[in-house]
Amino acid sequence: MTNLKTSEPNKDTRLKLGLDWANKSKTLKNKIGQVTPISSDASFRRYFRLFCTDSTHTIILMDSPPEKEPLNQFIRISRLFKSMNLKTPNILEINVKLGFLILEDFGNETFEYKFLTSDRNICELLLRNALDTIVAMQVWSSQHPEKIVAVPKYSGKLLSEEISLFLEWYVKIYHGQKVGHETESELNNTFLLILNSALQEHQLFVHRDFHCKNLMYLSDGSTGILDFQDAVIGPISYDVTSILKDAYMNWEDNLEIELLKYFWQSALDSNISVPKSFEYFQKQYDYMSLQRHLKITGIFSRLKYRDHKPSYFEYIDKIYQSMIKISSKYSELKFFSCFLESLGVKGC
Repeated sequence: MTNLKTSEPNKDTRLKLGLDWANKSKTLKNKIGQVTPISSDASFRRYFRLFCTDSTHTIILMDSPPEKEPLNQFIRISRLFKSMNLKTPNILEINVKLGFLILEDFGNETFEYKFLTSDRNICELLLRNALDTIVAMQVWSSQHPEKIVAVPKYSGKLLSEEISLFLEWYVKIYHGQKVGHETESELNNTFLLILNSALQEHQLFVHRDFHCKNLMYLSDGSTGILDFQDAVIGPISYDVTSILKDAYMNWEDNLEIELLKYFWQSALDSNISVPKSFEYFQKQYDYMSLQRHLKITGIFSRLKYRDHKPSYFEYIDKIYQSMIKISSKYSELKFFSCFLESLGVKGC
């Protein structure tokens, strides 16, 4: 009999549907024991750990409502990662119509957990491993362009739509601040600089959410990759910003620069089209970081006010301070820096 720790399956029609399907699968064969919710992400997907009654073996049930989060892209990108010889959870069972997958269980040791419980040397090693993984993705995609033709492009339209979330949700909803026509025009000039920088970078495979909560430390010491279904073909620096300017972690400036140089040199050595000048690459990285920060502040604000998911909001001030720090480095971003300073920090 299924023992669900934190919710009742009979009151959760999606979960009951998924458990009924999983229990009849070849993988489980009516052997589901305890069921434990392990996480939900910023989308409509949910994940449950299923314990088998005849062993200590566990697997993951992924609930992805087909009308909101169809599975086709997840499955397609998973296969690409297998072609790259990078580790994502094996897909054991598929039900595209109902919107469920049974996945290999990568355990509990996220990079976030390791970062919070390990010394600096271990953290640096894990970060270098993460950067090596990005290089591996980019090398593979540059060598196999025919295999990524179906991967969506990180277009100017999509990048701009993400930037617009900052004004729509963070400034206007969270801060309750009206933005005048002249101010909005100046901000749009800033956003155009950020957009153009991203589009001028060489475009390769991008995970798009390559941060410490989506990377796993596996039992053999290798890196596992989660939440990859939104992958795109986009700017080389994007995934680098995701991990080195992680919304959930803080790194010392000197470590960040050291690791950024490590990635840049690795990319050069691997014939990836990064600028020959590190200083120029660092500027691209900073501008890309601003684009991602603008997107995240908007998304985290929307999660709180529209979707009633306030937990992400504890990280909003860190991202805000990072935007001020980056924009203050460049004269052409002075207006944006002053605008951010004028917002102040509102108590959550």
